[in-house]
Amino acid sequence: MDRKTIVFLTGIFTVLGLASFLVDEPVVDLLSNLRFSVFSEVMKFLTNKLVVGLIAILVPILVLWVKNEKKWILPLVISVLSAVVLTYGFKAVFMRPRPTIALITVGSYSFPSGHAATVFSVIPVIEEKLGKFKWFWIGFACLIAFTRLYLGVHYLSDVIFGGLLGYLVGWILIHEGLERWKAWK
Repeated sequence: MDRKTIVFLTGIFTVLGLASFLVDEPVVDLLSNLRFSVFSEVMKFLTNKLVVGLIAILVPILVLWVKNEKKWILPLVISVLSAVVLTYGFKAVFMRPRPTIALITVGSYSFPSGHAATVFSVIPVIEEKLGKFKWFWIGFACLIAFTRLYLGVHYLSDVIFGGLLGYLVGWILIHEGLERWKAWK
């Protein structure tokens, strides 16, 4: 995507994110009423930090390694680490409490979603060097974001802004930082 598209999409997602604050509670209530035990266990497994970390970080690293795109491993790792650091920074600033009807116990604050930021921060590298996996990865990122909603540990606005934050961190690193440094192109 080019810069104009990113600016346009960022504007749309920001407006949607802000609008989502209006439906945060109803979405949490709706999803809590749709829960059933087997699906809840699957969601708990998928949202586990170890599972997300292995899939979100190790799988792309292995694929980049196998496809002889090793120079993209460092930008991927930097993108993920930057998204995580920024997420915890925003959590400390906003200190938004989590929903009260969570199926799992989670520490820290709710806004923005670190899981969403992490998995969405990988998408720019996937788009750049592993284009065939792009839609799989977008689907995976949306699934992880949905697990956070389903389990009641985040509001809709948390996952929207987490995903937006992660994607923008990755995109800026790849298309602004690396492009200017000519380090990986």
